[in-house]
Amino acid sequence: MIAHSSALQPPMRLLPSPHHFAEAIHACPRRLVLADDLIRCATALAYAEGDRLSGCLDLVRVPSERLWVEWAETPRQEVLRDIPGIQIKPSVPGGRAGVLLSSDASGRTGTIRTFWSTPDDGGCCAAGVTDE
Repeated sequence: MIAHSSALQPPMRLLPSPHHFAEAIHACPRRLVLADDLIRCATALAYAEGDRLSGCLDLVRVPSERLWVEWAETPRQEVLRDIPGIQIKPSVPGGRAGVLLSSDASGRTGTIRTFWSTPDDGGCCAAGVTDE
């Protein structure tokens, strides 16, 4: 029988959960809540054929070093259902989602963390982080 030393085992890493970011979200100096028609338009544009969105990413600037953007999931899900080839899981009606954006002073590089609500009024955050 081989004894395993704790020095040989990789360290455990805990994934962050929404409560790790509650203070940062609450303290955001700018908060945007998107209207349903804007959610529909942005979703359709994001999944449009061609390079309409990716072709202009160099023009995108975040207006603050910290920003919270929130939206209703129902309008986004409605648009996604109408796009051929997109397979989505139905979301809970009335569910909310959002992103916490943290950028450098120029607004050109930063981090995006994604959050969403659950049917039991809980919250989740994506394990992955978008870094640019």
